[in-house]
Amino acid sequence: MTAPRDPVAVAFGRVLRNVRREGRLSREDVVKAGGFKRTYPALVERGLYSPTITEVFALAKAIDADPAELIRRTVFALQFVPS
Repeated sequence: MTAPRDPVAVAFGRVLRNVRREGRLSREDVVKAGGFKRTYPALVERGLYSPTITEVFALAKAIDADPAELIRRTVFALQFVPS
């Protein structure tokens, strides 16, 4: 049986994916811009990996976003996660 995913990681991943898509960027664009391993953005976007604060800043830079805005959107999204 698979362990349940962390709601914060899932919410952040959805926010990251939405902002990336708003900027019309592919995951490959994020990999190249941020110097990440090929699978890293997918793991974060699926909520399977919870990035460190340093990684949040690097991801934000790679998608040309404000890290604080990613966090704000994540907090907002968490209001709609069933508890």
